Amino acid sequence: MSVLIAERTGAGGAAGWVADNLAVIDAALASAHEPLSVEVLHGWHARLMRNSNLDPELIGAFRPRVGWVGGSSPLTATYIPPPPSEIPGLIDDLIGFANDRIDVDPISHATILHAQFEAIHPYGDGNGRLGRILITRALRRAGLTRHSTVPISVAIARDAGGYLSGLHLFELGRTGPWIAWFAGVAQHAAAITDQLADRTRHIIDSWQDRLSGLRADSAALAPVPLLVAHPLQSAPDTAALLHISRPAARTALRSLADRGILTAVEAPTPGVGRNRDWYAAYDLIDTWTH
Repeated sequence: MSVLIAERTGAGGAAGWVADNLAVIDAALASAHEPLSVEVLHGWHARLMRNSNLDPELIGAFRPRVGWVGGSSPLTATYIPPPPSEIPGLIDDLIGFANDRIDVDPISHATILHAQFEAIHPYGDGNGRLGRILITRALRRAGLTRHSTVPISVAIARDAGGYLSGLHLFELGRTGPWIAWFAGVAQHAAAITDQLADRTRHIIDSWQDRLSGLRADSAALAPVPLLVAHPLQSAPDTAALLHISRPAARTALRSLADRGILTAVEAPTPGVGRNRDWYAAYDLIDTWTH
């Protein structure tokens, strides 16, 4: 819940960090059919890292010095990516592959794109998150996902050893085992997505009993279709989405709360001014946390 509120209010901290990640994913999906560019990558990185401890000059910019992965210095590192002088050319090549490469299947394309980005490691921090976002974008661009996305990051996290081993094999030129491992991860993530969709449909069906007795033209019914995409609502949000007045939106949200579909949430809003009254569809939110 704190993540959803941070996403809407711009709050920082751990919740804000996750919210920024989700915002970049949304931006990548929305622009998946537009050309990738250095400016786009820098913009994503700036949003991802705005709540981090990274030096300001490294946010939204390629690293200006040698980097490494693992260990406390290049001497003990498990991997040393290319020097800064090579990054622009390598990224240009990667962008060309992301935008124009059509002679490989979509899964192989997304897999190679991610591995190559991780090999370049162009930023001072946040490369793993950006690399996984590139996977999500590539799958949308190829048309494998259309109305939603699959939790690739969750599936990767469940086999971190396999992921690191696969990247190492890719660096050695053995792309086959890396692609095969990733294809299995993608299949598992797709199965998780199907399960979440089934749970969501079941929840929406269960709401019908709670909504019985309301007239078909009741204002309280209007926010219901919005809740799958927007499980956290406030009166200003609902008013903007439905093009109705804030008092009407507030009445509708309270009516849904009276029927147990929404729950009032107390949360401070950063900055000056009056706190918003938030309402959450916990049934939907819980499908992602259980």
